[in-house]
Amino acid sequence: MKPKVTVVTSVHPPDDPRILHKTVGSLFAAGWDVTYLSPAPGPSDPRGARSDPLEGTRAQRSAAAGRRILSADDDVTIVHDPELLPAAIVAGMRRGKERVVFDVHEDIPRQLMTRTRTPGPLRRLSAAGVLSLLRLAERTLTLTLAEPNYGWMFHQDHPVFENRPLVGSLPVRAEDARGIVYVGDITEARGIPLLIRATGRSRDRSLTLIGRCAPSLEEELRSLAGHEDVSLEMPGFLPYDEAWQAASRHLVGVSPLLDLPNYRWSLPTKIDEYRSVGLVVVTSDLPRSVEAVEGSDAALVFPAGDVSSLSDALDQALGDPRRHEAALAEAAGVRERSRWDDKAFADFYATLLTSGQ
Repeated sequence: MKPKVTVVTSVHPPDDPRILHKTVGSLFAAGWDVTYLSPAPGPSDPRGARSDPLEGTRAQRSAAAGRRILSADDDVTIVHDPELLPAAIVAGMRRGKERVVFDVHEDIPRQLMTRTRTPGPLRRLSAAGVLSLLRLAERTLTLTLAEPNYGWMFHQDHPVFENRPLVGSLPVRAEDARGIVYVGDITEARGIPLLIRATGRSRDRSLTLIGRCAPSLEEELRSLAGHEDVSLEMPGFLPYDEAWQAASRHLVGVSPLLDLPNYRWSLPTKIDEYRSVGLVVVTSDLPRSVEAVEGSDAALVFPAGDVSSLSDALDQALGDPRRHEAALAEAAGVRERSRWDDKAFADFYATLLTSGQ
């Protein structure tokens, strides 16, 4: 009889790569019976899972997800949202910590500290409260981390499954590739207004932004692009395969993260994804980003937040055929050494079936 797992998110997009492709896909391939709860209408391709869409507002979805976590009768429940931690903690106390997993995607306390629209004292209070909740969670739940540097939030060590590329889903750069692309969530903190301004000063003023964007920010960015004379395409959030097929039609992939506490020590998955496709990479000089492109002949680094330096880097990346050739030459090696380890992931979950017995 197949082991049963329920994967739950009430706030992430149904096609979120870490949740759908890496968690759901890996466990289904390893022989699990997978149910996937995600915001309606659910994933475009459930990857073998039984899709169970959550309807309503964010609060309504979170409440429904919480009830499902508390009533689950599966072998393992995997939770992906900080909002669902209280329900997960109670479920872990009832069922045993091996039966409920919280996958830590973000540096949540530091992320809260970057919310400039929230008053400073409230930001600090929220961050401290979440940190206390996370440390309670490690006593009652199994935790997995998407980044090794997330370990500072906890007293104990926890398994790390880094967000490496899904190599099998990535195309090779198109022969007629041109222009600049960014793949990921579209926010000010991720440097997107900076990227638009820098593109407006570069030799090729075409820019594609692929990812989620708040409607109000999208309006601001389109206005900024018009002011900067940038030809801007924003197709929105695309499923993983479609997003990278679209990205492969470009020459240069950018990671323009600003130097903020929750980004400083993170590894942007997109850097290795750009490199696996054969794009020239332009990245801000955050430590793990620099580490990811060290020794590459197809990458340029600029000081985080510096529009002029980013524009210069874009021109160098776009205008040097040797870098374009190097990017394609390096792609196979990047694919080999930086890939999602679905076997290690599935093997870990297999241990949960016996560790609580």
